[in-house]
Amino acid sequence: MSLSVGTFDARVVSHRWTSSAAGNVGLNVKVAIADGFGSEEEAWATIWITPKSRGIARAQFNGLGFDINAQEFSELDDEQYLAGRTCKVVVTEEEYKGRTYLKVSFPTNTKPTKKAITQAQRMLRDAEEVAEDAPDPAPPMPPPAPKSEPPARVNVSDTDGSDIPF
Repeated sequence: MSLSVGTFDARVVSHRWTSSAAGNVGLNVKVAIADGFGSEEEAWATIWITPKSRGIARAQFNGLGFDINAQEFSELDDEQYLAGRTCKVVVTEEEYKGRTYLKVSFPTNTKPTKKAITQAQRMLRDAEEVAEDAPDPAPPMPPPAPKSEPPARVNVSDTDGSDIPF
């Protein structure tokens, strides 16, 4: 099996704590990704725990069946603690230094707040009003004229052709 872009069922194989050069803490999770035909491919995904990603990280831990409110991170010191749990993973393409890689991550399935939903609806309603007031779009441009062939070279003699050497 070769990984492709999409959302797949997976099983946790193991996990281990990691940190970035900037000092951010993350949990590397090794997963076996099912292809739906009985084969699996192992890959790593990381849950980064930073002030900006805390909501995403919380949702990702929930997706692994780890309840942040009821459990302690110290339980994850056992690298097999999450082993065997099933989850979903998302495989996407990511470019880094001119090369394209497949990146495995956990879906967040975070629900937007009521305030965010209200703002989104207001934005779309405003866009509809703008669209109604907008002038008619310009007519489409006609297709380009076909390129004409240059005229064939014809040597025409002013005489009866007796000056042609052949």
